Amino acid sequence: MRAEAQPSGSQDALSDSAVGRPAEVPNGLSEPIRQALAELQEVVASRKVEPICAAYRSLREAAKGMKVKDLLELADRALGQPAAGIIVSAFSHLHCYMCNGGTMMCDQCEGAGRLENDRKCPQCDGFGVLGCNFCRGGGWAERGVVPAEIRQAVLDRQLVHVRRDLKRLTETGADLTVRKINALPQEKRREAIAWLIRLQARMTDLAGIAQFLDPKGKAVLTATAARINSLLEALAES
Repeated sequence: MRAEAQPSGSQDALSDSAVGRPAEVPNGLSEPIRQALAELQEVVASRKVEPICAAYRSLREAAKGMKVKDLLELADRALGQPAAGIIVSAFSHLHCYMCNGGTMMCDQCEGAGRLENDRKCPQCDGFGVLGCNFCRGGGWAERGVVPAEIRQAVLDRQLVHVRRDLKRLTETGADLTVRKINALPQEKRREAIAWLIRLQARMTDLAGIAQFLDPKGKAVLTATAARINSLLEALAES
């Protein structure tokens, strides 16, 4: 069974973007912009999601009034490579601050899924985890925190992430039955269920965005989300 949850807070922001060697910060800029570019250089080297997103926001604030094209060209020069891909990658991984990858441990059963006398936990339906109410289980940050100029590119990148998971779901489909999931050790079972909750929520989220997907792509996400939902319902009833 390979459907294991990965805590979103530990994700590598640049797993899908190469990191080059930083160049020097261009001369002739205001001190706030120079400092913001230097900060961006530093955090890109760290490959961490939140610092990269924060540094880009700081750069936008320091360069308020500058055209986005000119701003990104400055970032390109400072990083010694195209900056947009790195920034988009970071925002596409930016996670909900209320949970860990779309779910949280059930506090009633402490993740066991069962209570005393081996009763199924009524709060989590025996899953051991609960979907986050804030992000509806998807684990992504709300759309409003993504700067408008890269929002579409971030959606496109998130769709790539989901399609990668969809391929993984297809490859592990034979293992994703109620019987096989319930036969897993408790921790692995909880991880598999958390992954399914997150994937179902992300597919539903992307399929619901108007004018984002072509009809065929939307139909695939919608149908797969419904299939995962049926599996989760069967697991809850088992």
